[in-house]
Amino acid sequence: MNQTATASGTWAAIILAAGRGTRMGTTRPKLLHPVGGIPMINRVLNAVADAGFTDTTIVRDPSPTLPTALGLIYPYIIQPTPSGTGGALRALFEAATPGSDTLLVLNADLPLITAESLLALQRAHES
Repeated sequence: MNQTATASGTWAAIILAAGRGTRMGTTRPKLLHPVGGIPMINRVLNAVADAGFTDTTIVRDPSPTLPTALGLIYPYIIQPTPSGTGGALRALFEAATPGSDTLLVLNADLPLITAESLLALQRAHES
């Protein structure tokens, strides 16, 4: 896996996308609702890529919806029963051992996140 390298080591991005978004009241998963014409999760993935993260994993529910919508360009970890952030990270660590020094964990429903914000967060963490 490619990893984003910085002075203090390697970084990987983990996108939490297992929530069903039932409060949205639609059959379309919340993460695929467009914001400004682009699905929420794509906005997050674009920001992560624009910030230079090349190792990105998506934690998702068992349905095939996300791989069908996004394709198989990302590694996916299945969280059998969505149970919050802790459950998503547990599913990640049970399925794989991240090969990075630092993990950037983001919810997939942050459509206003920018590459600049992620880079600032990375700089702040490293300082």
